[in-house]
Amino acid sequence: MNVVARLLLLVPLAFCAAAHAQVTPDKVVELVPHLQLRAMNARMAALNHPTLDAFVFEDAINAAFKEIMPWMKNAAELPRVKARLASLETVVGSMLDVPHWEMHGALSAIARMENNAERQLYHRAFRVALYDQLLRTGDGRSPQSAFQVIGRREAGVWLLLNEGVKFKSRARREIKGRTYDVLNVLTADGTEQQVYFDLSLMQASAERQKNAHTPAPAALLPQSP
Repeated sequence: MNVVARLLLLVPLAFCAAAHAQVTPDKVVELVPHLQLRAMNARMAALNHPTLDAFVFEDAINAAFKEIMPWMKNAAELPRVKARLASLETVVGSMLDVPHWEMHGALSAIARMENNAERQLYHRAFRVALYDQLLRTGDGRSPQSAFQVIGRREAGVWLLLNEGVKFKSRARREIKGRTYDVLNVLTADGTEQQVYFDLSLMQASAERQKNAHTPAPAALLPQSP
């Protein structure tokens, strides 16, 4: 099963009532290339928020996501869900660009509830583009080729989307002055493998917030889509 198909199927259980797709995988595949730059910029924006470091930025989204999950079971709670997301937008920016894979699953489900096929298609395709951007940063097979994450949950997303890979353990490791989340997994053929996720970009974001007058590196500044 390809990544697009898995992304379309892997909707949180709380969203099952709204999970029947109004969009086809072909439409998602067609839209994804047009969202790659936007997804890249969204990931970079998480590292360059004017007041929040990347850890706090991710925590704010995680907290909102956890809060709305129970409400998503009941369509009558949709106004409450949208009010909470509107509040989140004042902190992290537009939900169209939030670099959080699970949140776009929720946003797709909301669009389905509202019979908004265009918005549902967007969020499903943006999920794929976000994951593509993570994969473009490395292969995770060594510290030197580690995935460059902008959120700690990206390691879990990688695990979820790699069919046949079984989780064994997770550890935080310091290697040559860089910090990694390291997943110990079993591949489909039973081989034990370590997968590296480099937290350096997030840590650099935290350091810049501590030294508020230090500008972000130009290479990290988001561009207009």
